[in-house]
Amino acid sequence: MKLKLILILIALTPLCHAQLADLTPGGFDMSNPPKIYQKLFDPRLRYMDQAIQGVFQFPDGEHYFNGWGSYYEPIGDLEGGIYFFTNLFVLKQASSVQVWWSFPPDLQPPFSLAMLFVSGRTLDNRNWGHLYQVPRGHRLQGLGTVTVDGRTPVRAIVYYWYAQ
Repeated sequence: MKLKLILILIALTPLCHAQLADLTPGGFDMSNPPKIYQKLFDPRLRYMDQAIQGVFQFPDGEHYFNGWGSYYEPIGDLEGGIYFFTNLFVLKQASSVQVWWSFPPDLQPPFSLAMLFVSGRTLDNRNWGHLYQVPRGHRLQGLGTVTVDGRTPVRAIVYYWYAQ
């Protein structure tokens, strides 16, 4: 049984990457973002929610988070954990994280996943980012593997959709 499951997972691995277009291979230093990073400022692109894990510095001190951003402050258009998911919360300091999504076609407004922004802090304390685009054919349903740079632990995954 275990062998059969392993073979199925190996067979599906290429599909995980095929449903996300890597716009910034290897990621990028947030102090000098590439031009493609401007895609996040498209006025049609809207923030849904973000998955966060780690210690973050605030004016009143450090705080540890491990959950959806909407749990701490509901500011996105749609809460995570209903139509889009990640295994970030059960992993510790993971440099590779799974994401998956399934939006009903009749959901109003017509939500679908358009882009993901993944970030983390490198060992030398630089903020590093990685941008993924979801191809049109996979915006309602799909899965993928995301990383910051292959080594840096993922601290945040921000989910975006295109408003009509």
